[in-house]
Amino acid sequence: MRTIKLKADELVLGDAVNLLEGPYGWGTVVQITDEEVHIFRPYVHIGDFSYTGGVLHYTGHELVKRYKHSGCEFVVDQFTHAQMAKTGALH
Repeated sequence: MRTIKLKADELVLGDAVNLLEGPYGWGTVVQITDEEVHIFRPYVHIGDFSYTGGVLHYTGHELVKRYKHSGCEFVVDQFTHAQMAKTGALH
């Protein structure tokens, strides 16, 4: 996967954004307002411990909000960004 770095105000809806290292570190830009960018990220937690002979795990999601004009840079999937930035895609 090829990636590029973009500032928060350069993101578009549908961008795949790497928020942290690991298999569940990628999120999707789901909303852009005049002031914020909202990124949805599902996650899975698998503990390396057990209580009753099984491994305790859970799944969930988080909604990450970043100020659009904060200057934050994100690692973004280049192909997805190009597709979502085309005229008419997810406006």
